[in-house]
Amino acid sequence: RAEQRFEKTFAANPAPAVICRLSDLRYIKVNPGFLEMTGYARDQVIGTSTYELDVLEQAENKELAKQRLREGATITQMQAQLRLADGGSKQVIVAGQPLELNDEACMLFSFVDMEPRHKAEVALRQSEERFAKAFRLTPVPTLVCSAGDQVVMDVNDAFLVTLAYSPEEVVGKTIAEIDFFHDKGARTRLFSALEKTGSLDRVDVRVRSKDNELFDCSVCADTVNIQDSPCYLLVMMDITERKRTELEL
Repeated sequence: RAEQRFEKTFAANPAPAVICRLSDLRYIKVNPGFLEMTGYARDQVIGTSTYELDVLEQAENKELAKQRLREGATITQMQAQLRLADGGSKQVIVAGQPLELNDEACMLFSFVDMEPRHKAEVALRQSEERFAKAFRLTPVPTLVCSAGDQVVMDVNDAFLVTLAYSPEEVVGKTIAEIDFFHDKGARTRLFSALEKTGSLDRVDVRVRSKDNELFDCSVCADTVNIQDSPCYLLVMMDITERKRTELEL
């Protein structure tokens, strides 16, 4: 009955798994999860030697894992590249647990498919790279600050050129410390509104450069997550000429 329960549990286990016999290092059991993940047919795995289908071939600590396999000792979790039936490979976490099956010493290999996470990490990295490039190349003064304490995390070149600051004078300082909003009340109202609504669309404010030149700006802002922390992205479009034209008209 215990063997029957093991058979049912092994087959139903959603985690991909194979069992190899330690005496000859041949696979004697494989579950559907492993076949689905790798694309192999059952008869391509059962009876095959671990030298032919080496699940530890590209493990990050291959030598230690091989030694543990020879000793019949537990193989702790490690990253590996698992060869697939179509010739490709897949990033996985592999672990080995010694057990006895039908009075024979065996090793149970179980796997966690890391490919979805890997693809998500690649997509996130590409997204961050696109954001960084757009941030840098935007010809409009732009900054990112933390939502909680309004510490400036980054500014683009347009911000530095327009307001005549160096990166050292703004990055790591709070908005209040830099004090580039000409009207302190406008700064308070702007961030209070951001805290309530999460975004702003074309709010007119006056900003002051380091050398005390005044600019009329239309500020757009939104909340973004950077490294799992809420931040504010502020884009300040210089509308000084437009204001001057309106006054002349």
